[in-house]
Amino acid sequence: MNIVTFIIYKKEIQNLITSLYRNFYIHGTNLSAEESSVVREAMDHARSMTIGYVTLYSITGLSMILHPLTFKSTDLDQDDAFNHTEGPHRILPFKTWYPKWDTTKSPQYEIEYFVQATLTALEAWCVSCTDTFCVTLMIYAGCQFDLLGLALKNMNKNMKSDIGAHKKGTNASYPIQTLSLNNSTLPVIPEENEGKIRNNVSTSGRLKASDESTLQDKGWEDGYHVPPTVKSCMQVERETATYIKECIKHHQSVLVYVAEMNKCFSTLFFVLFMTASLLICLLGFQVIVKPPRGLMFVRVLLHWLCTVFELGFFCWYGSEVMHKSERVYQKAYDCAWQDLFSGAKQFIPVIIMRAQRPAAVRAGLFGNICLPTFGTLMKNAYSYLAILRQMHEGDGA
Repeated sequence: MNIVTFIIYKKEIQNLITSLYRNFYIHGTNLSAEESSVVREAMDHARSMTIGYVTLYSITGLSMILHPLTFKSTDLDQDDAFNHTEGPHRILPFKTWYPKWDTTKSPQYEIEYFVQATLTALEAWCVSCTDTFCVTLMIYAGCQFDLLGLALKNMNKNMKSDIGAHKKGTNASYPIQTLSLNNSTLPVIPEENEGKIRNNVSTSGRLKASDESTLQDKGWEDGYHVPPTVKSCMQVERETATYIKECIKHHQSVLVYVAEMNKCFSTLFFVLFMTASLLICLLGFQVIVKPPRGLMFVRVLLHWLCTVFELGFFCWYGSEVMHKSERVYQKAYDCAWQDLFSGAKQFIPVIIMRAQRPAAVRAGLFGNICLPTFGTLMKNAYSYLAILRQMHEGDGA
């Protein structure tokens, strides 16, 4: 099922990998120290999880391969629930039957054992790699929501630094045109002072109609020759609106990313959750009915742990995606939007309203992948186990 999923949705999965790099950057390719720390922490976490998960699956597969080699003839009755051939020492990792193929004889047994060992190793490697790939996508999706929350939380600080850098780079670059001070543009008003009459330039700010037309001809109204303070405010307002628009675009891209994940892996997750819950039930029933000994017990225990951790990892990081996507609206509300310009304030409710419906990774008919789903699956597995045990005890009586 894992291989078929990756074959069918090959192009979509490649798009997920490609868009993953773009979604790490919201406002350019320069990350702040805090954002770099979040990305580095997510990468280290994904690496540690991958190493541990693949190691667990490798040890489980190795125990399945080595179990027949450590099998003793006295343990034949204990291992009757598993597969064995007619010969007391001809035990295979898994029960198989082929027409006109006697695995109790050489070299048929050696060939069959080699084939099963190879397939077991390949299956452990395939399942562990595909599972860790899906879990890693969930970790990075949660990281992208964290980056969006940081961008919204530190919006005022980031905007001040951007404006400061902009001013340093464009100092004295505003093309301000000097107006000529002559009698045709500024009025001269006679003023009497201690009996003497002298001409003084009026500073009352009142200009004639001809003077206003002169200012208009100089290009004041088009904003090109606005004083530096006025133009600085206009620049801040435009850059703030652009900053918030980029956050909205990034939010939408991450939501589309989670939707594409559901399109590719929703059916796979459904089959995985269904088979995993049945495996937990059957492995527990096997331990209760005929407790294995030696390496056989290690094999069953490791197989059970792999199944539980498989469900646990998916549900844990699925919940992380939901919670981190939901926390975006809190970061947006705490970004000091009261101090923004009226035009920029209109964009904040868009983020808040959209983030109140959290993104979720789905598992088909099982619904959202989260910790409550994990609890429900474990409870159902225990219920199935109790029914099987009751039926077994009734048959024994």
